[in-house]
Amino acid sequence: MLRRRSFQWGLWGAPIALGIVTVVGLLAGLIGDGAWDAVSWAGLGLLVWVCAWYGSLRRVRALTEGMGRAPAPRRASPPRGTPSTRARP
Repeated sequence: MLRRRSFQWGLWGAPIALGIVTVVGLLAGLIGDGAWDAVSWAGLGLLVWVCAWYGSLRRVRALTEGMGRAPAPRRASPPRGTPSTRARP
């Protein structure tokens, strides 16, 4: 029996929700004044806040974990007594 894959809400749920909130914020800004302006500020402000929070979270993780990368290997110098392959000024 074949098993169907379900939609991966854990992966796509937050981006879809942010997209819907952003569209609602943009449309609220175009529709009217007063309360609509508040809805627009809330919808678009939430997107900016989430992006700033996620960016700062990644920065902190990069500083504490070193992005999980090994340091770049050093270039080997030519053995002593051999001319260098680079031209010197």
